[in-house]
Amino acid sequence: MKQIGSVITGTAMAKAWSTGEQPGATGSAGLPATREQRASLSIKVPDELTTIVSASVLHWMALPPETMPWDIDEAEDELTNAASALAHAHADVERALPLVSKEKIADAIGSIAEMLQVSVPSTIGLKLYFHALKELPEYKFEAACLKLIRTHKWPRLPLPADFIEAAKDERQDIEVFRIKLSSARRLVNGALRLLHDRSK
Repeated sequence: MKQIGSVITGTAMAKAWSTGEQPGATGSAGLPATREQRASLSIKVPDELTTIVSASVLHWMALPPETMPWDIDEAEDELTNAASALAHAHADVERALPLVSKEKIADAIGSIAEMLQVSVPSTIGLKLYFHALKELPEYKFEAACLKLIRTHKWPRLPLPADFIEAAKDERQDIEVFRIKLSSARRLVNGALRLLHDRSK
């Protein structure tokens, strides 16, 4: 089947993928040959995720779009495997980063109330906290609590809005990692769709 030179890859990049040579350089655009090479890719993995993200997934996350094998028929098996690995990694990451639970919220409010020497809200008040904070990821909520412990100045419990504001800019390392993982999935799935469309 005829290869397509595109704005993204160009015929030079198509040749590079099929021959293993970069345009104007040597080396491979595919998966690095050794585990050490794969481990050297410059993707920062948050501590919470180091045990569930493989070197292969990190490779596809770090791969620039212009080196993606958009139009190389021989790359279909590699792309299929990559799509599966990225999908599993995405599911594992989401499981490892659950939303905050009612128990976590109640424990945090109790601890902060004790620190500030104020009373804990009533059952109805706690339900309002739960409702307002239930969409926060647990890691964001925990970071917000630590920030409020350091910065809250008033002799009252922080309001739900205080937690949300405190969580807003915390743990950007995890947010950046999730965005890169999602982007890698879109790129690989897009390349696969292009190959499948051309085979029809």
